[in-house]
Amino acid sequence: MMGDVNIHLDVADDPHVIKWRSVIDSHGLVQHVTSPTHKLGHILDVIVTRSDCSVTDVRIEPPSLSDHSYITFSVDLQFSRSQCAGTVRRRQWRRFDYDKFCNDLCQSDLICNPPTDAADLVTCYDKTLLALLDEHAPFADIKRRAHVNAPWYDRQCRLVKTATRRLERTYRRNKTAANREAWRCQSRLLHRTLRQRYVQYWSETISANSNDPKALWSKVNVLLRTPQASTSTAHSADDFAEFFRSKVDKIRQATAGAPPPVIADRSCISMSAFDVVTPDEITRIVSKAPAKHCSLDPVPTWLLKRLLPLLAPTLAKICNASFSEAVFPATLKQAIVRPRLKKATLNAEDINSFRPISNLSFLSKVVERAAAARLSVHFESQQLLPSRQSAYRARHSTETAIIAVHDEIVKAIDAGEVCALT
Repeated sequence: MMGDVNIHLDVADDPHVIKWRSVIDSHGLVQHVTSPTHKLGHILDVIVTRSDCSVTDVRIEPPSLSDHSYITFSVDLQFSRSQCAGTVRRRQWRRFDYDKFCNDLCQSDLICNPPTDAADLVTCYDKTLLALLDEHAPFADIKRRAHVNAPWYDRQCRLVKTATRRLERTYRRNKTAANREAWRCQSRLLHRTLRQRYVQYWSETISANSNDPKALWSKVNVLLRTPQASTSTAHSADDFAEFFRSKVDKIRQATAGAPPPVIADRSCISMSAFDVVTPDEITRIVSKAPAKHCSLDPVPTWLLKRLLPLLAPTLAKICNASFSEAVFPATLKQAIVRPRLKKATLNAEDINSFRPISNLSFLSKVVERAAAARLSVHFESQQLLPSRQSAYRARHSTETAIIAVHDEIVKAIDAGEVCALT
């Protein structure tokens, strides 16, 4: 631990110093700075390590750029050299050529000779796009950085910081007034640049996500540095699978003897078939969908949106084949299930603290949204939904439900009746 603690550590009888030393000693730590670090002759800056960490050659230079001293030291960090940042497999998007990808896609069987069966069409869609993506943007093992820069730290910040470090080294070698002034001016420029980029990045990010509350809050959480829930757990994938499966079995056993729901028959026009899905409708559905994808998708969603002029007819064929055959292809039912803590404050060792999150393929969501749109139109036109239902309906929400309840209460009071909520 290094930095300015803002306590005069050379004043032995100061209550803050006494408390500081008590905390340091109780944790087995050592403070290595013993000479004044401030221009007024006090020790304010510290170098604190564990007692088994070797710190040598502590040098304290007179204050130059600020009222605090420049401190250098040597520390043995061999214990951390064995730590590896690790490698990850990522696609080489820098070598990706969109035009060549489109040309190969136009010549593939998916476009020229697609299957007519829904399951075969989905399989052809997945295999064709995945094969083309492996050819034009293959995977490569990339060494992950141990330290990840802030998202606003760009090339301009790096260049200004490099220039600042160069002038600092020049001043360390030749401590003239001119070199010191050049270093001071460059340091001020670095501070202004970092601050401007920080403000500019977050201003643009918040403005760009102003119409997407979910994305906006995720960005704000990063800005506020809210604590992240721990992902480490002793439970295995089999443990979670058995736990979630047993929960479903218990619910089925508990409700096995429940009487069936009473559904009143009403006269309405039956829905015998879904309307045909058009490429224009697919374009609207995909364009409005968030650009999220999972590992089951053959291509990322941002690329699929860009390929809509070519793939919209194919996606429409998949939807229409699924509707006409009354079959939802088995590959679209697959999901990546991940356990997530219900709350960040819950115990990660208790398996009851987790809930399953299923990530489905983007294509399955497209087919689902196309079917849901047709069902919603039929339900609304035939008035099959309860008048007070607010979930899964356009222009209905918890706000409209609360307004309806409030309106009924006000009417009852105006009529001189007694009203109570249970």
